[in-house]
Amino acid sequence: MSFAGQADGAADAFLVRRAQAGDRDAFAALVVRYQGPVFRCCRRHLDAAEAEDAAQETFVRAYVHVQKIDPGRPLLPWLVTIARRLALDRNRKHKPTLDVDAGDKPDPARLEDRLQARTELAIVANGIRTLKPIEQETLLLFHVECLSYADIATVLALPIGTVMTHLHRGRAKLKALVDAPGTKTAVSQGAPR
Repeated sequence: MSFAGQADGAADAFLVRRAQAGDRDAFAALVVRYQGPVFRCCRRHLDAAEAEDAAQETFVRAYVHVQKIDPGRPLLPWLVTIARRLALDRNRKHKPTLDVDAGDKPDPARLEDRLQARTELAIVANGIRTLKPIEQETLLLFHVECLSYADIATVLALPIGTVMTHLHRGRAKLKALVDAPGTKTAVSQGAPR
């Protein structure tokens, strides 16, 4: 763990202890610190409105159970575990919808750059969709949320070796899909997204 990670861990432990002592401002600081990763976790499984509700419910549950938080352990994996379970539960109850921002109009001067970036993003997104759900989840927790192997193992309730295997397999499959000849052509010609 880096020095910055240790400093964050010490700050979290301090804030958790303060929250356990009844300091609402300390808990609010934890919410501000982790609302982004918690929302992104929920958003992977739900539309924007449902993800927002699930993220709020995550923090409500964390607040209700603040006394159960171990200040000596990283807080993010615990929060992501709660968020993931809530999102999966909501997803089972409702069919998710994608939130599309129809008002997003590109700047004509940068249109070519934006189209190239979108094409590359579509290639990666299509590749990720072809992976097994556990490989998708592992890749996103590692590369987007920057969780360690141990933290991912905690969130997914898997052994660390299994997490490493899913991450390796997911990366290998994604690389093969992205590097496949004709991938960019298929995406730009309107292949299924």
